[in-house]
Amino acid sequence: MKDDLTVSRTQFFWLLQISGWLGWLVVFGMRDVFSQQAIGGIDHLLLDASAGFCLTTCLRWLYQKIWRSHLTTRLTMLFLGSALAAVIWQPIKNYPQIAYFNEVQALYEFGLSAYFAGVLSYSFVVLLGWSFLYFGLKSYLQLEEERRFRTTAEAMAIESQLQMLRYQVNPHFLFNTLNAISTLVLTSESHRAHAMLQRLSEFLRYTLQSEGETLVPLNKELDAIRSYLAIESVRFGDRLQFQISVSQEASNCAVPSLILQPLVENAFKHGLSKSSRNGLLQIVGELQDEDVVLKVRDNGPGFGDRSAASGVGLRNTERRLALHYPQAWSLTCDDLKMGGAEVMLRFTSSPQEVAR
Repeated sequence: MKDDLTVSRTQFFWLLQISGWLGWLVVFGMRDVFSQQAIGGIDHLLLDASAGFCLTTCLRWLYQKIWRSHLTTRLTMLFLGSALAAVIWQPIKNYPQIAYFNEVQALYEFGLSAYFAGVLSYSFVVLLGWSFLYFGLKSYLQLEEERRFRTTAEAMAIESQLQMLRYQVNPHFLFNTLNAISTLVLTSESHRAHAMLQRLSEFLRYTLQSEGETLVPLNKELDAIRSYLAIESVRFGDRLQFQISVSQEASNCAVPSLILQPLVENAFKHGLSKSSRNGLLQIVGELQDEDVVLKVRDNGPGFGDRSAASGVGLRNTERRLALHYPQAWSLTCDDLKMGGAEVMLRFTSSPQEVAR
């Protein structure tokens, strides 16, 4: 990738270098065509432009050698290099003017004054301007390259963290489910064990299929949650009811894959499993302004001392939201007035956002 960027920068330089000096040749050629006092001809213009092209190419070589030096050194060499190149370029520019004058004294007076005036007022300024333009473009391209590398590195780091957080979710759930299946087999409840295995395979299939997707449509995420709840229904039997109410607009939005599963699992672990009454789990989703709002409610004992609000699953969810939506997300945990607990997620999304 770095070699490709170097090649593209080199090609960009030669494109500007050739185009710039061709443009210079055209401009001064047009000047001579329409000027009645033009000195020299197309041959001199070609020599003049070729000399400028070669000298600025040499300046590029010099600036590449000192590019990593201290700023003071670079600026010093910029002025000295431009001055030296101007001293070489000016006699070439003055050649037809010197040949045009026949009188030796006039030649001396004009040549000397024009030479030094030209170095200071024209050739030096042109080459100094070229040097500043080169330094400016090179600095800009280098900053852009560093920004791209930094963005790529940050994206890779975020992807790595997201995968790590997802993998922290699955083993815990898998352990609980396999343990429940083992219990059902030992108690000769093979039918329920088979149903749980079927739902588990559906859930794991979703997990594997979404492995390369950091964002998925919410309706696809809800299908996986239904498989998860079907597994828990086998465990809880008639003691569990669940309701999913999500608006059509919200269901089309993209959300982080497996973002709801730890919240639902948290509701079972800290809420429904500790309640003596029949369990009720609700998932509500809607769009509020430009935000997706998701709520997971249960009718368990609530958060109480708040220890349930600081579990691993919720902390991982917070970290995933922070990685996906920096400065544009929130996660709140509250006890419901009628009993139970609610976890609410809010983050910015768009119905047109496509999961990849």
